[in-house]
Amino acid sequence: MTSGRVHRPHGPLPIHPTLLALAWVIDAWVAAGVSPYAAVRAIGLAVILSVTLTVVTALTMRDLQLGGLVALSLVIGVLSQQVLAVWIMSVALGVVLVALGRRRDLPLAATTRGLNLIGTSVIIVIAAGWAVGGGVGRLAPDMRQGRPDLPTAPAGASASGLPDIFFIQLDGHPRGDWMVTAFGAPTDAFAGELRRRGFEISARARSNYDETMFTLPSMLGATYLSAVPGLEARIRDGPYAEAELRRLANNGIAFTELGAHGYTSIAIGSGWEFIALRQADVYFDPGPLNEFETSLVQRSALESAAEAAVTDPWGEALRVRLRLTFDELSGVATSSLPHPAFVYAHVPAPHTPVVVDAGGGAVDTGFVPDTSKAPDAARFVAQYRAQVEYVDGRALDAIDTILASAAPSTVIVLFSDHGSRIQPLGEGPMDDLERTSILLAIRAPGHPGLLRDDISLVNLMPAVLDALLGTALEEQPDRSYVFDVKSHTFRLLAPAPSMP
Repeated sequence: MTSGRVHRPHGPLPIHPTLLALAWVIDAWVAAGVSPYAAVRAIGLAVILSVTLTVVTALTMRDLQLGGLVALSLVIGVLSQQVLAVWIMSVALGVVLVALGRRRDLPLAATTRGLNLIGTSVIIVIAAGWAVGGGVGRLAPDMRQGRPDLPTAPAGASASGLPDIFFIQLDGHPRGDWMVTAFGAPTDAFAGELRRRGFEISARARSNYDETMFTLPSMLGATYLSAVPGLEARIRDGPYAEAELRRLANNGIAFTELGAHGYTSIAIGSGWEFIALRQADVYFDPGPLNEFETSLVQRSALESAAEAAVTDPWGEALRVRLRLTFDELSGVATSSLPHPAFVYAHVPAPHTPVVVDAGGGAVDTGFVPDTSKAPDAARFVAQYRAQVEYVDGRALDAIDTILASAAPSTVIVLFSDHGSRIQPLGEGPMDDLERTSILLAIRAPGHPGLLRDDISLVNLMPAVLDALLGTALEEQPDRSYVFDVKSHTFRLLAPAPSMP
């Protein structure tokens, strides 16, 4: 007596659910323009989950091809943002496929072959479009990524006599005078703590651009973007030319000069993949999710699942990354570093959104970018100031760890890439000034007065490298630009107005 079930152990493997998942991730990667290494975990997870889903449904249905079709309908549901509507359609599709398959009205083997072919064709079309659009040329530089661990090195000072250098970027940290004037701090206590640890502070320091993706290539290359032929036009006409900007940052004069003098470069990522310094000799990604992975979740039904499972999942992801970045920095500082070492840590805060209070506790303000979008502007400014206080405390802890572990000659540069940009005093000239007013402090034993009080970041590397390595890099005029997100153009700021 037979059970009435149709068993099809033979026939084409249903790889179409996996091909669909892969096509979805690859298409998103092509559009994002980030390093291929930023997508590795997403690709691996897409393969594992889709294959697992196919195996489970095939075992449940006791039919390989029919299970593949049901898995395909479920993958479609997972990858859609229109959760309810698409899930209803996906379930209905699955029911229809099961019914047709059971009645043998659906040629399952032929259907599987056809869907496999369609999935393969979609990936080929995406790859061809990427290649025709210059993707191969953009990919080549990104294929070089630093090793994920420190090379074995003997303890002790560098035989060359060159000092280790730590660059700590606190993303979007306001300058001290703005903390008092616009954010309501009674004093610039952070500056006092830094001076007590031997830092000198450039009290009128400026960034040359008001966005990270433009500041870092300019700073690490010691040049303005306008010096790269056609770059500003490509930024204006395209999606910001992220790959080119990232290449400029990774191959700027900072890394080339330091490498030529025997430095091992060690970068700690912030999760912002558009400007990740993955081509350093050593690259650490503290996790948990990078910018690209977060965007994938937010484009799918996984977003609803995450929000149902965790309160404020995106804020929690940022909180975890913030803590892990500081932990990674302290871990590197206490490790046996190859000397001389250049350590670059990109801390993704106090840049908005506000996710922690002054003690590091969870704060859920939503992804509010500035006071114009906040329900209560004064409260939002106060919450941002509390986040700054938390970051300052963690930065001081990390500096203390470095000072306790490193050689006395170690140089530490603490800086922000732009101001807060949260419009603490509203829009207008004062907002332009705040957006480009930055924290900049340096501890360089034996080199007092190394940085000008009013230096801008384009001249930071020439000043530091000339003093430490004996280079003679060209100094640039100090100028600041504000980026217009609507026209994708840069507006040169007039000479800085006086503080209010």
